[in-house]
Amino acid sequence: MSFSLSAPVESRDSSIKLPPSPGNFSSSSSVDGDEDASWLEFGSSDYTDDELNKIAKSTKLQEIAKSTKLQEIASDPKKVRRILKNRELAASSKQRMLKYMIDLKHRIKFLENKNALIFEKIKLLEKDKTILMTRRRKSRFELNHWSNRPNFVML
Repeated sequence: MSFSLSAPVESRDSSIKLPPSPGNFSSSSSVDGDEDASWLEFGSSDYTDDELNKIAKSTKLQEIAKSTKLQEIASDPKKVRRILKNRELAASSKQRMLKYMIDLKHRIKFLENKNALIFEKIKLLEKDKTILMTRRRKSRFELNHWSNRPNFVML
């Protein structure tokens, strides 16, 4: 494996040619906006084309390559694959978290609406209770009034 930190992608005579990235990105630009991905040069036997594209777009791997750990990390395809896999898992984890948050927001809205309906029902039941208690008092008053009369016969 050989590495080049300064040679542009087009001027290298390596056996690997990175295909253009999907979307509006060229093979020398990263997803994060870093235009210089020319430091990468990997042997074709170690990585698939998809992995090479991901490596070329990875700002993290570019930073690692510029650090002193370049030879250690880049010389071990397992470490590079682990970094790429961790990035994929982090992205999918973020997507799951966002979906979970959206689901929670929908659930909160549903429960708030249900809570409002229950409070309205409670208010109606309290009104009914007040009306029934008033009728009860009135009925008791009338019963007492009639029972105090001498000609009243209770059945």
